[in-house]
Amino acid sequence: MTPQTLVPLSPTKVPHIIFLSADTGGGHRASALSLNAFLTAHPLTTPFTSEIVKIWPGGAWPYRDLVEAYIHLSRHPRQ
Repeated sequence: MTPQTLVPLSPTKVPHIIFLSADTGGGHRASALSLNAFLTAHPLTTPFTSEIVKIWPGGAWPYRDLVEAYIHLSRHPRQ
């Protein structure tokens, strides 16, 4: 295994954080919002931009139906 080298941040570029979320009712969005709020408020955090992206709706079948299927199966586990 080769050691990883950290690449220093460019002074002209602002880091962009993408929070991937699945709206399954498990608190993914709330966790992403909370983490984003903490990073924004923390005095030692480098300025950054961020976005929350729902990962399943734009995909191809069967992935685009995954959230609805998961919610249905979690409510009706004996099917």
